[in-house]
Amino acid sequence: MYAKCGSLEESQLLFSRTKDPGTAAWSAVISGNCQNGQYERAMHLFRRMQLEHVQPNEFTYTAALTACMALGDVESGMVIHSNSIRNGYGTNTSILKSLISFYLRQGRYHQALKLCLSLSNHEVSWGTLVQAFAQVEDHVGIVNLFHVIQRSGVELDYHTACLILSSCGKLALLDEGLQAHAYLTKRGLASTACMNNHLIDMYSSCGSLRHAFDTFNYMSDKNASSWTSIIVANVDIGCPETAIRLFTQMVRKEKCPTSQAFLSVLKACAKIGLVSEAFKFFVSMTEVYKIQPSEEHYSHMIEALGRAGMFKEAEHFIDSVVPSESGASAWSLLCAAAKRNGDAKTVKLAADKLARLVPGGP
Repeated sequence: MYAKCGSLEESQLLFSRTKDPGTAAWSAVISGNCQNGQYERAMHLFRRMQLEHVQPNEFTYTAALTACMALGDVESGMVIHSNSIRNGYGTNTSILKSLISFYLRQGRYHQALKLCLSLSNHEVSWGTLVQAFAQVEDHVGIVNLFHVIQRSGVELDYHTACLILSSCGKLALLDEGLQAHAYLTKRGLASTACMNNHLIDMYSSCGSLRHAFDTFNYMSDKNASSWTSIIVANVDIGCPETAIRLFTQMVRKEKCPTSQAFLSVLKACAKIGLVSEAFKFFVSMTEVYKIQPSEEHYSHMIEALGRAGMFKEAEHFIDSVVPSESGASAWSLLCAAAKRNGDAKTVKLAADKLARLVPGGP
């Protein structure tokens, strides 16, 4: 009681006057120290309890694990884990949950997953575990975890589903991506435009334009992000002409193009040297949709001009349109394009401009 009220000194005094304190008294004083942030003291008391051969219970173990988490004491936490198993608490739900939290905090995600399998599905926070794997970019771990989730038949929230799709895409695992899609569809999670956009991105990363288009065409409500996703997919997989056609359809359907959509359509133009189309899109972006170009937007314009061998026009574009903070990147791109085309004069001009802009240059 005293510890819960913040009167830790009174609690300690009362404990010290207790003759042969039992499990309940030890657990109370250890928990009280944890509740008041005295984690090192809590661990000291836990070790004393063991030396005096007093049997811990689930409350003692959970409190000691809380102290280990706060102190980052991996070794002691693992000793407590072993000790709890020896004393018959290996399947105790409260202790297992504390151990899962402990191992997640210490970055031992596979050990946490192993313990999760000892609990019933409704007692496991699968989303927390998936997010823990995502924080360290363990995409293989997330996909393996998805297989466990599949077998368990548990429900997923939106964020967890997105992380699973992202991992399938990053690893280019089309089969697992298809399985995830089917699992989400069965549970009613694949019906929103936002989730379908993630599916398109995943299929694009897996190199399957057919499945990306299937998802896109199946959507009843395609928003600007949906169009952007399928445009990006076509550019990334090597279909720039289709990307340009889709962008034009997007505008005709009065979907307001995003900055990313413009970036992709300019990249598509740069890939096949469509200079006039690139300028048309660039002007539309800045004048009609009032989107501020990024350094990447400028870069794709220069790439389009360079691929077409229009170096004078590229010089004029950099001098008159590209802001000074993006100048170094722009001249560097033009220099590289001129080298590829064997234009020595432009190479020298761009190199001189670059040397004046880069700190430490001549």
